[in-house]
Amino acid sequence: MTELEGVATFNLVDEPWIPVVWLQPRPSNVVSLRTLFQEAENIGSLAGDTPIVTGSLYRFLLAVTHSALRGPASEEDWATLWEEGHLAEVVVPYLERHKARFDLFHPQRPFFQGEPDLEKVRYVSPIDMVPHLAYGATLFDHHVKAQQFPLTPEEGARWLLSLIYFGLGGVVPGKRGKDTVSAKDAPCARAILFLVEGPNLSQTLMLNLLPYPEGDNGVSGIESAPNDAPFWEQEDPFAERLPLGYLDYLTWPSRRVRLRPGYVEGKLVVESFAISPGLPLPQSDAGNAPRYLEPMHHYRRDKKKGWLALKFREDRALWRDSAAILEVHKQEQEKERAPRNLFWLHDLIEMDILSQEAVFRLMAIGAATKPGQKLTYFYRHETLPLPLDYLQNSELVERLQVALQEAEDVRGVLRKATWWLAHDYLSPGGGGEQQREPQSEDVQSLMDQWAVERDYWVGLTLPFYDMMVRLPDEGSEVLCEWGEHVRRVAREAFDRVADGLGDMPRALKAEIKARGRLEAGLKKIVGAGSEEQE
Repeated sequence: MTELEGVATFNLVDEPWIPVVWLQPRPSNVVSLRTLFQEAENIGSLAGDTPIVTGSLYRFLLAVTHSALRGPASEEDWATLWEEGHLAEVVVPYLERHKARFDLFHPQRPFFQGEPDLEKVRYVSPIDMVPHLAYGATLFDHHVKAQQFPLTPEEGARWLLSLIYFGLGGVVPGKRGKDTVSAKDAPCARAILFLVEGPNLSQTLMLNLLPYPEGDNGVSGIESAPNDAPFWEQEDPFAERLPLGYLDYLTWPSRRVRLRPGYVEGKLVVESFAISPGLPLPQSDAGNAPRYLEPMHHYRRDKKKGWLALKFREDRALWRDSAAILEVHKQEQEKERAPRNLFWLHDLIEMDILSQEAVFRLMAIGAATKPGQKLTYFYRHETLPLPLDYLQNSELVERLQVALQEAEDVRGVLRKATWWLAHDYLSPGGGGEQQREPQSEDVQSLMDQWAVERDYWVGLTLPFYDMMVRLPDEGSEVLCEWGEHVRRVAREAFDRVADGLGDMPRALKAEIKARGRLEAGLKKIVGAGSEEQE
């Protein structure tokens, strides 16, 4: 970071600001844009402050890579890039040509920023850029809005990207302490962003490069005009328009943000910032639905609401939806729309460019929110194994779905058995002839305390990953193992609850009856492996 002629500068091409995980340990885990692309083969992954920062960094790097390549235009171009594998030869010269536009504090064109409407908004503490820092409450965090809370330039650059890509719609800080200006959700807000992860950062970026440019029937679904360009190449990036193409869309200015530099103890910092709405993505002619579906979201069609992007749920691990996410073969049907990067990998397998036997990983990044509220409940970054066989073999996905359905069926039996356990345990009369019905809310309260379903799903997570990787080669054998494990985990979850009730007669009677219901229900469920038997 430097100060030239009284003007603060922090150029993202030269200055370290992107946190990475090296494949082999190095002294520093924060790199500049130039170093990142030069060393991409030696970097395992990115490591942002939170999952949404990590997702924003990946998306930004994809935009830079696409912009430098102005491609790949075809499967053949992608194959050449994959075989040569070194992105720096193209990307680093591109960064040098546009270096001035990557200065975070440039006096005329600061990186990814615009001049907010200062008649309506004001400069505020950078604490407002960091969603998980509490203010106005002091239970877990003691920062307040009035408190000086400067960010380092590298922190400011990362949180700037998260505002643009994952910013939640709603009010933004207004003048005189009033929140008066409303913004729309940023393109990646509220839903899960899916990215394919390879063994190093170079391959990860290439695995998520969609064909470019393309027509409106192409993979991304976003038609690119000849004048398509990313934010930093445009002379007036806030001019009202439809997206010029995929590059414009990947850098869509959903917010007008301006960072104000300052100095604390002689060190350059982000002293304050101002934010107002940027350009909302155009809506479809049908109404409130977006005109463009985010290429790296997974969608399900609702009869009344149209396409709905898959979101994280606190009570549901993502692997339970894995079969639907991987079903690219039915992606043109009415009910599901797979992430476009998975669809593109399917095409590359069809062209024999990627091996069907390869195994990558599928990253899922996002935050849980409530519609219409600027409130984040939790961040999540999950990773699923991604054997490419699933993108090529629809029957394999169907087998995976059968295995998942078996787990859901066993969950239903477990829940019913534990409900009866709670019911009989709480019944006055101890389950005998004089038994009276307990209050339903008391039964539910006891069920909530037991959290038996949570324990059940946690116990299945690692076995599921193992089964998913082995299924393409082992078929019925691994499905039979899966069925046995599902039943064993259900019994163990039930046992933990029953053991906690003690050995009073009332508890023992309730346990015996509930265990009988559990075993009877498990016997009725057809195992996933049974359908594979010849």
